[in-house]
Amino acid sequence: MIQRNLCPALCFVIAASCARGGPSPTADPGPADDGSEAPAPEPAEPAVSAPPAETPPREVVIAATGDLLVHGRVLSTARAHGGFGYVFTGLSEAVEQAAARTGQRPVTLVNLETPLTYSHVEPVNRRPPILGAPPEVAAALVAAGVDAVAVANNHAMDQTGRGLLDTVATARAAGLAPLGAGETIEEAFRPW
Repeated sequence: MIQRNLCPALCFVIAASCARGGPSPTADPGPADDGSEAPAPEPAEPAVSAPPAETPPREVVIAATGDLLVHGRVLSTARAHGGFGYVFTGLSEAVEQAAARTGQRPVTLVNLETPLTYSHVEPVNRRPPILGAPPEVAAALVAAGVDAVAVANNHAMDQTGRGLLDTVATARAAGLAPLGAGETIEEAFRPW
């Protein structure tokens, strides 16, 4: 019972002390009760400058997609139409529309469900597929307006662990931020 009542009482005492404030550091404390001279007042603390004006919050527009799969038909379409720029036209247009609607270019993220290599395991179109795509997909994603790729997903290891590391390196070399994987656990969890 005492503990329950003690906390509000202490809070009240602390709040009252803070609200009342202490004596001014330059105030004359007057004579001490024992008749001796009161100690000399301590020098005043230097004035504290006002905090800098707050910077208004910065607005960031984020555009994100679901799974981006570069499977056999997508590869065939890219070959037939001059490359991955054609394949990612819709993605590029979506990024442009988001920029037009918001007045700023969005930070664009995709869940890259395809390793950007096929040098470790032959891609297979079956259920489930084994995916792999040429590294030039990374440059096409950058050209479409993509900034970052999530690579920690169910197809991350389709091209083995080495393929995942190839994907991370390829993404970085193209200017994409690979999210969720790296040479070390620290690298995989490093903020972007």
